[in-house]
Amino acid sequence: MTRSTRKTTSSKMKSALLLSLAVALTILMIALPIQAAPAGDFDINGGTSGVDWSYESGTLTILQDGYYVITMATDGSTTTTDRIKVNSGLTDVTITLSNVSIDLSLISGACAFDMTGAKVNLRPIRNNVLKSGESRAGLEVPAGSDLTIEGTGSLTAYGGSNSNYGAGGSGIGGGISGSGGNITITNSTINAIGGSSSNYGAGGSGICGGGGGGGGVTRGRSGGVGGLDRWSVRLGRFGWVPA
Repeated sequence: MTRSTRKTTSSKMKSALLLSLAVALTILMIALPIQAAPAGDFDINGGTSGVDWSYESGTLTILQDGYYVITMATDGSTTTTDRIKVNSGLTDVTITLSNVSIDLSLISGACAFDMTGAKVNLRPIRNNVLKSGESRAGLEVPAGSDLTIEGTGSLTAYGGSNSNYGAGGSGIGGGISGSGGNITITNSTINAIGGSSSNYGAGGSGICGGGGGGGGVTRGRSGGVGGLDRWSVRLGRFGWVPA
């Protein structure tokens, strides 16, 4: 074997080794779990902070269309300050909620999950709870919004009650005296409880409008859909009743 042949063979072996190392590194990177980014009391997978989503003053805001997974920073915990918002005008947002628990019932006017003016595919995994403050929907989907819920887990949404003369918020749908948007539920266990009104205002419906406003709801093969009739706000859970 000539010196030139030996150099060529050695060069090919080095190239093959480098290629093998690159492939192995790529496989390792794919196999490793993607680290979630912290966002207050939440962790989020998907997108880039400051570009696709942001966290500021207790609000995790989805800024761009895309796929996101949201969990609690401490699994099994409940936040009493932080909330989720999807920017209006987005048309292709998919959010997986995994064991997320938000209780803002003591903060007047605070909404646990606000997707006003957006189109969202929501995928609940494990058990998720959304509780909003006075007169806000637990999961706010007002007129002009489009929500599809499909997942293997459960979602329980509580509309905020009203201690004055206004209406209560719906469990899922519109806020105070607001109509609900388009809501499709498939293969999920949903419990939606409208907020009460202690004086003359109407209680919120389970699914649709706050204070009895209407909205469009399509139910597929749901594991269960529960809610309160808009007038029966202090009794047990009934099947969903159209407003």
